[in-house]
Amino acid sequence: KSCGCLLKETTTLRNIKHGMSNALEYDIWCSIKERCCNKKNKGFKNYGGRGISISPEWKNSFEKFYEDMGPKPSPGHSIERIENSRGYSKDNCKWATREEQSLNKRSNHMLTAFGETKTLIEWSEDDRCNVRYDTLRARLSIGWDCEKAITSVKKKNQFC
Repeated sequence: KSCGCLLKETTTLRNIKHGMSNALEYDIWCSIKERCCNKKNKGFKNYGGRGISISPEWKNSFEKFYEDMGPKPSPGHSIERIENSRGYSKDNCKWATREEQSLNKRSNHMLTAFGETKTLIEWSEDDRCNVRYDTLRARLSIGWDCEKAITSVKKKNQFC
């Protein structure tokens, strides 16, 4: 005999798949599915609308997503696609900080010098660079050679 609590508990347990519907990882998984699959989602045009998909394993199973990605390492991490032109899958996703993600945007200006390709920001922080980011950007916009733009020391009162 029961007051009804047992029925409530057994019904709840029977309906729980993973017990993580309140977890941040679950919200992230739902957001990925929405922006890749739901044409009414405001982010669809930048994801599903341009061919970014979610792997079938992840699309059909939060448990598989969580098994592959694991817990979010910190509140400052979010999911990142390693290669921006590819979809969400185990081999193309990782947890990354905002700073890491800022280096992996379609709008970044990539620059190849000394046999290496980096973003303009990364080059401006490189030990070989003798100028600030804005100077480096200005030099490149007026046609300077990449390696010269990076290594030439800016003289006082010089625009570039």
